Amino acid sequence: MLEVSVPVVISAEKGLNVPRKTSMRGVMEGRKKPVEIVEGSPVECARVGLGALLPVSNKKNCHFASDARALAGMLHERGLLQ
Repeated sequence: MLEVSVPVVISAEKGLNVPRKTSMRGVMEGRKKPVEIVEGSPVECARVGLGALLPVSNKKNCHFASDARALAGMLHERGLLQ
């Protein structure tokens, strides 16, 4: 669980959910390892407020950033990053 304040940018690598094939040795080693059971704690305030609904624009407005610094600058210009 990750706790952040909004606005936030979250990214993931391509192929993040592609399953990998395990070797027979890995399967055998995995059988010997103990299973750790972790108790979860309930989230006190698991609500998200919705301020307004706006229609989606069909115009494709796509911008590419060359690096993280350029992305942060673009987000700052639009008031999405402080």
